Amino acid sequence: MGDSSEPRPLDGIEEAQDVGAGGDSLEDAARDSQEVARASLREELGREPNDAEIDEWLRGHTESY
Repeated sequence: MGDSSEPRPLDGIEEAQDVGAGGDSLEDAARDSQEVARASLREELGREPNDAEIDEWLRGHTESY
């Protein structure tokens, strides 16, 4: 058996689920990703981003997946 200090395949998943309000549904995941995009763009642009800018940011950050 492995050392108990070795990372388990699911390590980090519990931590990631604790971030923000989060939820278990696809709608919750979509809402959370929109909030991340909005906050990132708000900081980058220095203003509130519009929906098209958020969509483009999400597209650019998810294309490789």
